[in-house]
Amino acid sequence: MLARVANRCQGMPESTLLRLVRTFIVAKFAYALPYLELSKLETQKVDALLRKAYKQALGLPPTTSTALFSALGAHNKIAEITRSRAYAHIATSN
Repeated sequence: MLARVANRCQGMPESTLLRLVRTFIVAKFAYALPYLELSKLETQKVDALLRKAYKQALGLPPTTSTALFSALGAHNKIAEITRSRAYAHIATSN
């Protein structure tokens, strides 16, 4: 889906694509994953999916170094997302 709307010539702007990734992908993960017991391998796979989606939205090649991409600070790992979701849930339930 992202590849179709991320066309450089007539596609959406980068800011809109990032909003789509956060709305459709990150929000779904943040909603469901705190209630699941993920293994380390499953967590790594989810992180890889997030990286791929963000790279696509930013127009970066899939072969972009993970270390360099993480240095951009454009995304959070799934552990950070689920932790912040849990903190928000605790804060609103009190």
